[in-house]
Amino acid sequence: MQDLADLRNRSLLKMIDMTDSRIGRINTVYGALLDEQRKKTIDRVYREEDLAGRMKVGMKLVSERKYGQARNEFLSVAYQEPDNMSARFYAAYSLFCENRLDRSRYGAILKEIAFLRTNGFDRSEIAEMEAFIDAERNGLRESPEAAR
Repeated sequence: MQDLADLRNRSLLKMIDMTDSRIGRINTVYGALLDEQRKKTIDRVYREEDLAGRMKVGMKLVSERKYGQARNEFLSVAYQEPDNMSARFYAAYSLFCENRLDRSRYGAILKEIAFLRTNGFDRSEIAEMEAFIDAERNGLRESPEAAR
């Protein structure tokens, strides 16, 4: 009887040792994963602060009517965060404001507007840009001679 109890105890101790060993390996793997996740989180926080700063700079440049520089800021944000509809909108808006009469840009602006609308983004400026572009394309704007 004692031999059977000793055998069970040894077997139980062996199972406990194997479990401890597995737990140790799991802790090592998950510890490394957790460290990596912490690094990514810190990187993401810095990146988000950087992107928020770029958006702020871009907005300031728009208010100063420095549309080309503003567009570059918004594009850098949109490149890193393609789902940032505000950055994409302001990049298109800056392109439009930079030179409203540059018809070569209308296609790119309208394409971006279509993308924004498809993703549920809408602002009054979008309708204004579309109306202006439509009027320019259809020759509905008054010429300088007609305005006199």
